[in-house]
Amino acid sequence: MSGDHGGPHLAFHAELPTSGNWRLFLQFRTGGTLHTAALTLRVG
Repeated sequence: MSGDHGGPHLAFHAELPTSGNWRLFLQFRTGGTLHTAALTLRVG
């Protein structure tokens, strides 16, 4: 997404090699400020 007008929804596809808990980190920039969000996925 380019510009400062992204939406409130985010979709992505990930193929993880094994079952278990996976920690993902999403970085995005708004208004010149970099944000990092941590997500935990339970796979399996």
